[in-house]
Amino acid sequence: SRLLQKSYSFEHRKEYQKCSDGWSRDMWRQYADMGLLALPFDDQDGGLSGTPVETMIVMEQLGRAITLEPYLATIVLAGGIIRHAGNDRSAAVPDSRGCQEYRTPGNAGPPGRR
Repeated sequence: SRLLQKSYSFEHRKEYQKCSDGWSRDMWRQYADMGLLALPFDDQDGGLSGTPVETMIVMEQLGRAITLEPYLATIVLAGGIIRHAGNDRSAAVPDSRGCQEYRTPGNAGPPGRR
């Protein structure tokens, strides 16, 4: 929450929107550094084994700040697909460095910037 209060003012958001992806890669890297991108993945797959409640808390804070980063599409939804993919799912889960750049095709940004 402190990160978002400090780095996601309305002025910051307008600047992030002007980025080529329509969101801030720097903020995405900070989310990765904080472990937010690993939250819903199993610890056996390199994640943090977060519960839906913990993911909800993160989503609430991201929503409160009206963030632009594709957390729901890439981490929550795609993460759910990976989680239910079966036994060989660990090959599909990016490591923490990979999470910094992880995006799903078609959900890389807002309409008109994909």
